[in-house]
Amino acid sequence: MAPGGIGTRVGSAIGAVGGLSFVLVNAGALPVPTDTAARVLGAVGFLAVLAAVVLGTPARPGPDGPPRRGQQLRWALTTLAMLVAFVAGAAVLRAVGYPDLQVLWVVLVVGVHFWPLAAVLRVPLFRRLGLALVVVALAGGVARFAGWTPAAGSAATVAGLVLLGFALAPWLPPGRTRARG
Repeated sequence: MAPGGIGTRVGSAIGAVGGLSFVLVNAGALPVPTDTAARVLGAVGFLAVLAAVVLGTPARPGPDGPPRRGQQLRWALTTLAMLVAFVAGAAVLRAVGYPDLQVLWVVLVVGVHFWPLAAVLRVPLFRRLGLALVVVALAGGVARFAGWTPAAGSAATVAGLVLLGFALAPWLPPGRTRARG
């Protein structure tokens, strides 16, 4: 394994597993052959992140080492709050007759949980990831209430691809910006 960026490696690996899981579990909501294309894209994305984690050197600075004790406690509390929100929100959605929206609730809560983690772990990329997942969840909800029945699973598949993209992002060279004059 290449040296450096252990925090980035762990974060990217976790994101890749989560992203691939979202894709594989939810791609069936997409029409054929889009479902297959999403699964293939998810698998390729996962393998790209895995290769970067094992062989690469992060192109962007990130956490380099395990979180300190205070960070670990705040991370654990944030994760616990996320898990409680999963269960409570799913129960409410089932009770009010919208069990199909549970997957969007999960995407929304995962997205929101990245905001405090960005501060706790000092990873600004998590803010953008959280925002992207929240937008995907809300767009899926709007599409579902507009009458598109497979919206929830489709949005969750997109969320998985977003997670994979963000898991790969630290390994890609930073984009160039044009000077404005």
